[in-house]
Amino acid sequence: MEITKNVRIQFSFGESDDEDTHEVDLQISWDDSKIAKTSAAIKKSLDEAVQKWVEENVSYKWEEVEEEES
Repeated sequence: MEITKNVRIQFSFGESDDEDTHEVDLQISWDDSKIAKTSAAIKKSLDEAVQKWVEENVSYKWEEVEEEES
C-alpha cells in the first residue's frame, strides 16, 4: 500500500534560526508495505522518504573564491 502525505521542508542556512530559511511544500508518496503500522514506524518511513526526495531533487554548485584585497 502507498502512503501519501503533505509535507513542508525547511532548508536553513547558517548556524541559528535567524539565518536564511527557505520552505518547500510538496506531496510525497512512498510504499509502506515493508513497515509496521505504528505511528513511530510511519514517521520514520516518512523521514526516510523526505531524505530520499532531498537527495534526488536538491542540487548545488560551489566554487572556491579568493578574498579581495582592500
